[in-house]
Amino acid sequence: MALHRARHTYEPARPLEPWLFAIARRVVSDHERRRLVRQTHEVLVDSPPEWSIEADGHLKPRLEQAVRGLSAAQRQAIALVKLDGVPTEEAARAAGTTAGALKVRVHRAYKLLRQLL
Repeated sequence: MALHRARHTYEPARPLEPWLFAIARRVVSDHERRRLVRQTHEVLVDSPPEWSIEADGHLKPRLEQAVRGLSAAQRQAIALVKLDGVPTEEAARAAGTTAGALKVRVHRAYKLLRQLL
C-alpha cells in the first residue's frame, strides 16, 4: 500500500531500486516505531485475571452503588451504548440527543465511575 500511495513520487528518469528501497525502509521504520510505542504501554502478565464482577460478590454492590451515583442521562447513555450494544447514532436518537452529546455523556459517566470506584 505504501508503494501505491507513493507512486506519484517516482521519477522514470531515475533508477527504480533506490526509490523502492527508500519506501521499504520507511515502512519498516514506521512498523518498528509503532511496535516500540505499543510495547511501552503493554503490561505483560503470566496469566489473565480469573475473577469477574459476577464471581466477586463484593464488587457488584460497589458497582451498583456507583452507577446509582450517575445522573439519569448518564445511566441511560451507558445502558444503551455499553450494555445493550446499540450503535452511537441509534442510541443518540433513542436518548433524544446528538451523537456527540451522547459520547460526552458516556465519557463523563466513565470519569465519574472511576472516581466513585
